[in-house]
Amino acid sequence: MKKIRLISLVCILTLLLCSCGAKSDMAYDSALSGTTSGGAMSNGANYDKGYTSSPEASYPTKDDYASGSDISGSGVDADKIAESERKLIKNGTFHVETLEYEKTVDAIEDLINSVGGYIQSSNVSGTGAIASGYNQMRRATFTVRLPANDFESFEDGLAACGGSILSRNVYVDEVTDYYYDSAARLKSLQVQEEQLMELMQKAEKLEVIIQLQSELANVRYQIESLQGTLRRLDSQVAYSTVTISVNEVYESTVIQAPPKTLWQRISYTFNNTWDDITDGVEDFVVFVAGNILLLIFWGAVIAAAAIIVVRRIKRIKAKKAHEEQSND
Repeated sequence: MKKIRLISLVCILTLLLCSCGAKSDMAYDSALSGTTSGGAMSNGANYDKGYTSSPEASYPTKDDYASGSDISGSGVDADKIAESERKLIKNGTFHVETLEYEKTVDAIEDLINSVGGYIQSSNVSGTGAIASGYNQMRRATFTVRLPANDFESFEDGLAACGGSILSRNVYVDEVTDYYYDSAARLKSLQVQEEQLMELMQKAEKLEVIIQLQSELANVRYQIESLQGTLRRLDSQVAYSTVTISVNEVYESTVIQAPPKTLWQRISYTFNNTWDDITDGVEDFVVFVAGNILLLIFWGAVIAAAAIIVVRRIKRIKAKKAHEEQSND
């Protein structure tokens, strides 16, 4: 009778594990493909592998955030969660142009260090003045991790680094539902792990022990996976990822307000047409002046070829005319 009860408990636990796995897959798919309350998930959550949280970290449960939040089902009522407990991943991209490349890059690096961030990766192209005498424009791209709380101060400081910000794109992904669903699942799996450990201590039959060990290994695998997911989410929430591109230019881009009145539209179109004409004429003059020797050479070759062809045609005509006179 004791063995029958033990086997029954094992069967019940197996059914619970299967049900929990099905719910977790549904919650995960919903978090990745759907829109969470308050924000959209862009490309999943862009989970970063560079986390530093401890595996033993405790994660929030029902009592850790606003009362009445539903964590028993497939989603969490984000409206009932305190603002401080919302999980937001804030990232951004900035495009900067500068007349003083080295000064701007140095200022950006100092700004990153001042807010407690670090450069995750960088790519620099162009060498400035090169041996041929031309100046090759330089471009730098930085991928930066910085504390999310300092995102606004970093953005303000970037505008004072000596360059002009031509474009900015700041986007926020809310992962509150997915985070607390995962935390609730983790708590549930930890309870199941304790129950399986208790059953193993009571089990006497070898096949029952083997089955319990298999179920325990599966539960521990899911626990470790969820712990890793939560650590990565914590890292993404705590640190923002910012991409900065810096372009060296000879002159700053002039941004004009769009024309509104009829006269402004005519003037805008006329100026653009005139600029296109003058640029075309200048390009033609530069091409001719810069390639004058090459043009003279090929002109001489073409002229010589034309003279030879003309003389050849004249000879053929003269020969044909002479033959016609002889026949007459």
